[in-house]
Amino acid sequence: MKPFDKQDARAWHAEPADVVLAALTTSERGLAVDEVTRRQQVYGPNVLPEKGPSPLWRIVLRQFAASFHLDGARTDVFVKDAPERVLDMCGDQLSADDRTRLNQLALGMAARGLRVLAVGHGQLSSPLQREDVPPQPANLTHLGFLGMIDPLRAGARETVADCHRAGVLVSMVTGDHRITALAIARDLGLADRDEQVVTAADIEGKSAEQLGEMVQRIRVFARVTPRQKLQIVDAARKAGHFVAVTGDGVNDATTLRAANIGVAMGKAGTDVAREAADLVISDDNFSSIVGGIEEGRIAYDNIRKVIYLLVSTMVLFENFHIGNCRSETKSAFALSPFRSPVLLFGTLGAFLIHVTAMYVPFLQDMLSTTPVGLSLWGVAIGVSILIVPAVELHKWWWANEPAGC
Repeated sequence: MKPFDKQDARAWHAEPADVVLAALTTSERGLAVDEVTRRQQVYGPNVLPEKGPSPLWRIVLRQFAASFHLDGARTDVFVKDAPERVLDMCGDQLSADDRTRLNQLALGMAARGLRVLAVGHGQLSSPLQREDVPPQPANLTHLGFLGMIDPLRAGARETVADCHRAGVLVSMVTGDHRITALAIARDLGLADRDEQVVTAADIEGKSAEQLGEMVQRIRVFARVTPRQKLQIVDAARKAGHFVAVTGDGVNDATTLRAANIGVAMGKAGTDVAREAADLVISDDNFSSIVGGIEEGRIAYDNIRKVIYLLVSTMVLFENFHIGNCRSETKSAFALSPFRSPVLLFGTLGAFLIHVTAMYVPFLQDMLSTTPVGLSLWGVAIGVSILIVPAVELHKWWWANEPAGC
């Protein structure tokens, strides 16, 4: 195979798999990029008919990608998708032995962590016009398998381990074959046994409760459709998880929108995915997301500490300072607290509400509070009570201030 020409790659704007196929065509057959783009396409993922139902929907619902091309009076159809689907479209063109051999070949490629696509070619019995609805591809000739791999970035396994230590559950939801998914999951430390991977067939027909239970224990989902990916996200949210979803393709847009936080890839991501996402990662690196979580937790912890300080010390400061505020010149010890019963009992009542919120179980759950130990109470009271001698000193200085100062 000829080396991949990055200059040619810049001329293509499509899904990564389509770019790879186009680049492979140009390098193997010696075609220039502009020559490939000039080939007349009747139907394809981005070509809609003037009449009748959209073939794009036929392609999506049948879960394969097909394009139809005019070659004189003949209409060629090209299909790419999962090996089992394309081999089924070949019909009698393949013998039982050929199917077995090709399936074993595809499984062997998948076991090496390759995303395997099969490519088939056929011809229609009659020319296809633009206003016609394209038929189901059948009796295809199997052209071969295409194995693609997106190598894991250095440190990806360590980053996933960091997530686990931080209490963040990482799941892989992919349309790839379960063997491919398991091979990648092993490298990431997500799974090491086949029973730890579920497929679209395992998810189909499951209730929301069953899917929620599955989401709790399964970390790898393979051969998943966009609709099922959305169901997985909804189930995770209903189970109480705060869900962040990463994606880069058009099919990821709905899931990105449904998650608590949708994260799109800035380099490889499509415009649709970036528009649907809440956050765009400029370097397409999963470790950047983990770094953002770390920075966010630091900020969150700091905010909690400040609020805790204000609630614990400022409330106590105010309780002690209320006695001081009854007079700007007289000592708080010279005034009876019962001179202002509303102030006294209002202060005690407010303080008891704070204490109750920290020690009554159902209020703890409602307000996310935790009880405070005696040692911490001692420190808080000791710091807060300092306001009393400070204000008493100020009152003494004010009462004894020399005239004219």
